[in-house]
Amino acid sequence: MSDHLEKYVKEFLDYLKREKNYSSHTVDAYRTDLLQFHQFIKYLDLDNKTLFEESIIEIGTIKLFIHKVLVYTKEQIIKGELNIDFSKEDNWILYKKDDWEKKQDKIILLLLYSTGITPNQLLDLDLVNLKLNQKKIIISDKKGKKQTFHFPTKIEKAIRLFINDRKKRSSKNNLNDPLFVSREGVRFSMDILRSRINDYFLNVERNSDFTLKFCRGLFATHLFENDIDITDVKDIFGEKTKFLLSHTGRFNELYQLLKKPKAISARSRSRKLSTVKSFFQFLLKKGLIKNNPATIIKSPKYKVNPPQVLEETIMKILLTPIDSEDWEILRDRTILEVFYSTGIRLTELTQINLGDINFVDNEILIFGKGRKERIVFFGKEVANILKLYIVEHEIHLSKNYKGKEYGARPLFITKKGNRIKPREVQERIKIFFEFVALKISKKKNKRNSDLSILINSINPTPHLFRHTFATHLINSGVKMEIVKDLLGHEKLSTTQIYSHLDVKGMKKILDEAHPHA
Repeated sequence: MSDHLEKYVKEFLDYLKREKNYSSHTVDAYRTDLLQFHQFIKYLDLDNKTLFEESIIEIGTIKLFIHKVLVYTKEQIIKGELNIDFSKEDNWILYKKDDWEKKQDKIILLLLYSTGITPNQLLDLDLVNLKLNQKKIIISDKKGKKQTFHFPTKIEKAIRLFINDRKKRSSKNNLNDPLFVSREGVRFSMDILRSRINDYFLNVERNSDFTLKFCRGLFATHLFENDIDITDVKDIFGEKTKFLLSHTGRFNELYQLLKKPKAISARSRSRKLSTVKSFFQFLLKKGLIKNNPATIIKSPKYKVNPPQVLEETIMKILLTPIDSEDWEILRDRTILEVFYSTGIRLTELTQINLGDINFVDNEILIFGKGRKERIVFFGKEVANILKLYIVEHEIHLSKNYKGKEYGARPLFITKKGNRIKPREVQERIKIFFEFVALKISKKKNKRNSDLSILINSINPTPHLFRHTFATHLINSGVKMEIVKDLLGHEKLSTTQIYSHLDVKGMKKILDEAHPHA
């Protein structure tokens, strides 16, 4: 793919950060998704016209990425596309119907894929090197040093069937005979091996959704990963072989994705499709494409689990006033108060300036996703906590900010007096939970001991308080539409995840309101 597509990806990521106000963590997730998709396109031999003009191939490409590349592992794609996955009964049937040369090609590919044997070692194999009962190959180099390669039962079974076919075909089947021979009965040369593998991959491409370039590149990169010298790999695949490597020589994002031990969850696939849709929508707005081909692709279905929330009793314990000389602990408690009282996001909290707080009406001006403004509210108790914190805040504020006007100074700062970053907030919340748990455990009685264990068992994240804020409001009877606006959600459906949590509350309302209750 041309360099200018990379340029548009960069522009899109800048747009997310600058215009949509997405956090660095979210932008990094978009970056990884698009790199994987971009690299996949490169290995499909698509030209620029295919991408930037209305084309059914675009839709097929996106479907292939979402429903195959993300679903199957590297091993499943290679063995499945090459019909050498003998864990499947269908492939055993195909294998039995193959002529002996096709069987031989499959054995060669299986051994290359599964054992780490080099192409040259493969060519030198004799029947005597096979120890089928032990499921291994033993070879000796010119100095007499032995090397052993192990293979699984499925390959052992395939090799036995292949050798039996050879016995039917030729009276010569001595132990010193070569394992792999041409139709004329002579040992394979590197030229014959290269030609056979090339023909096999060409035949595979006719029946595959993937291109020859992608299948060869994936197989070649696997061999390179398994310590086969890159020169040896190019001996069989050709000098122009495209490995799935970055410009630094490391495995690229696409290959890292394909190395996954199992299929990516439907939720993650849905997110990656959303990334691709957003990117194409960005290209559409810039006038680079005529339509967004990703919009007609349905997202994979997945079960949405209710978010974890904290009980009100736990929140009271966490927000109980603390006697501590550690200013950071006092600041951390203030952060938790703001999270729980407003339901704001992590990045929104770190961007609050002193000028955004209105103590007359107890409001905070928040800049959410897409730099959209909204007002959140806090009570008198939180107002008093914030005022006490701001007095201490002035003492710790760095000289860089003291030179700025009051309203432009950050609300939450580090020990050095600089604006606190999202990562540090995440770490400090964990520290605060540990601090509270330790403080409780010092009061030696069973109830406090159990509470300490419970608090230590919680995985505290900023979003946990957002979930808790929304759930406690809904449980108290606040309308879903109001909670939606307070959270800064664009769609009510996003907020409705919290409606599944108060089952007891809903039953109570039903009992009181329904005529037949």
